[in-house]
Amino acid sequence: MKRNICKSFLVKFATLFMIALLSTASTAIAEPLKKIKERGFIEIAVYERFLPYSYEENGQPKGVDVEIGKALAEKLGLKPKFRLFQLDESADDDLRNHVWKGHPINGAPADIMLHVPTHPAFAKENEQAKILSPYFREIVVVARYPRLKHIVSVAHLGNERIGAEKLTLASDYLASALSGLLRNNMALYPSVSEAIEDMKTGKVTAVMGQRGEIEGFLGANKDKFVVGPLAMPGLPYDGWDLGVAVKATHTELAAAVDQAMAELQAEGTIKRIFEAYGLTYTEPKTKLVQQQYEDQPQRDI
Repeated sequence: MKRNICKSFLVKFATLFMIALLSTASTAIAEPLKKIKERGFIEIAVYERFLPYSYEENGQPKGVDVEIGKALAEKLGLKPKFRLFQLDESADDDLRNHVWKGHPINGAPADIMLHVPTHPAFAKENEQAKILSPYFREIVVVARYPRLKHIVSVAHLGNERIGAEKLTLASDYLASALSGLLRNNMALYPSVSEAIEDMKTGKVTAVMGQRGEIEGFLGANKDKFVVGPLAMPGLPYDGWDLGVAVKATHTELAAAVDQAMAELQAEGTIKRIFEAYGLTYTEPKTKLVQQQYEDQPQRDI
């Protein structure tokens, strides 16, 4: 009898302990969003010196991602606080330092990070972060002189001097594509901005790279050149979606951010921000989806 009573007590105690443990875990997951609401601001990590997406001007954060961050914060009823950080060796390092673990200099991670690749393989490799809300698609384009506007493939640029930022998809492609057809006419630069400056002065007749950066550095000179995609035989991919990252355990924050970003997308706010910076907006191929949160309990935010 005593043994049965003892066994019954232990089972009951174990059940109560598990309920308490799950309750504590649930509270821990909810706590970050609650704390964010209590303090009144959300910290948003963005890259520094990354024109036109995020950079400082007269001591103030500027750029497309900064404006999107402001719009997102407003949707959440919060004030934005931006953390501009230097690009690390990989995007995996950036997520570790600024989303889920923290940085020895910057301290605790930010609440969210913008301009994060949403490719499933990348997300799987970084399961400590929840990657969501793709808000635009970056594509590889070629800016070129008007006399080259009718060409349809980079193969037709074999006799042209083409600029590209070194150690990028564009430079790797120009060095190896089409059996080396473009390699000898390739000009490598430390940055896209320097390649664009040389195109303005005629030192190169074309520049290959990410559309956002190319259009951003062309600025008011964009209409003087032709900017757009070309056929690029052998290129493994010509674009990628970019979205938002949140610490994986912060499910309520992720749900709130995902919903707010979906509303900004539907209202056309994100497209208008790109256009305000003189950029061509390309919709992500991965659509905004909220069903990943449907089975999770929701609380007031």
